[in-house]
Amino acid sequence: NRTVFSSPGPGCIDSFLIKTKASIEDLKRTIIRAYWDNEENPAIESPIPDFFGSGYANMDLASLPIVMKRGDYYLCRFPMPFAGSAEIRIENGSENPLKMEVIIENRKMKPLAPETAYFHARWHREITKNGIPFTILAARGQGRFVGCSLTMQGGDRGASYQEGDELIFVDQIPLPDSKMQV
Repeated sequence: NRTVFSSPGPGCIDSFLIKTKASIEDLKRTIIRAYWDNEENPAIESPIPDFFGSGYANMDLASLPIVMKRGDYYLCRFPMPFAGSAEIRIENGSENPLKMEVIIENRKMKPLAPETAYFHARWHREITKNGIPFTILAARGQGRFVGCSLTMQGGDRGASYQEGDELIFVDQIPLPDSKMQV
């Protein structure tokens, strides 16, 4: 368990870069945890590949907020503001020592406005059951949902596809046209 970033606030992390040649198997066992303002529970908790958009393989992925270059580097450009403090830890749960370079660009800020949104990212795994919906997010409070990286794998019957309806509920009420056939 190693702290790779720690700073008093107010401030904002503008980019978070990990450079490594570690295998996908070792990185799947390596967890990022970030804490804002001395909170007890992490705001970010995810294996490295999943946080950067790929659950099963080192691959090229490029978007404005997330970039992954085939096992060479992983970049996140989501703004991560904090009022009092920020701490990012990386925990190697693999059996192998990992070599990685972590580069975090941040800036000091004036005190944050009370309505400032904080960045959160959560990973979870679940074996789905036929006919029971898979919940991507259940949350309380204000905020904006900006995306989801969903990695799926076919079952032991050799199925290589998944199908179903996407359902979106806000305050326990389905949104209009939230059930889409794909």
